[in-house]
Amino acid sequence: MENKDDIELISKYLLGEEDAFKDIIQKYYKLIFRFLFNYLGGSFESADLTQEVFLKVWKNIKKYDKKYSFKTWIFTIARNTAIDFLRKKRELVFSDFENEDGTVIFEDVISDDELLPDEIFFNEENTKKLKKELEKLPLKYKEVILLKYQEEMNFEEISVVLKRPVETVKSQHRRALILLRKNSNYSKYF
Repeated sequence: MENKDDIELISKYLLGEEDAFKDIIQKYYKLIFRFLFNYLGGSFESADLTQEVFLKVWKNIKKYDKKYSFKTWIFTIARNTAIDFLRKKRELVFSDFENEDGTVIFEDVISDDELLPDEIFFNEENTKKLKKELEKLPLKYKEVILLKYQEEMNFEEISVVLKRPVETVKSQHRRALILLRKNSNYSKYF
């Protein structure tokens, strides 16, 4: 249903209804800003980068393939914009995108009923503590956690945004939870 509404707005915009693009911005602005703000560790550049994301969306909206989710498309643009920003700042270490030995390992994910619950993100006190712990995670794990719990994406959507196989995303999700459990006092949540 969500993608149907997005496709309708995009179609209206492409047919000349300028207000339809304003509706797209209104629908996604806060989500993109929040993602970038947390992705960049509370960077004050998040507002500028959010505007840059919507400029890129505006320039490339004709290229959007309607058979895919608009939400994953726009979050992919946001993530790529953040990575470009970090590269320019030269704070991005490419080893953040690899595991400990420099390769990507596929492993089966064991079901766990006590994974990081969505409620933690809505509990103000725990959110502050959790954000500090998230900052300590390698970027490849942090982005999976943010997309999963903050943006409420499923593993398939995250896979599209990050351009990683679903099993890799699941593995990185599991490793992030293990690191959070190991490095914090959140063990009662996982």
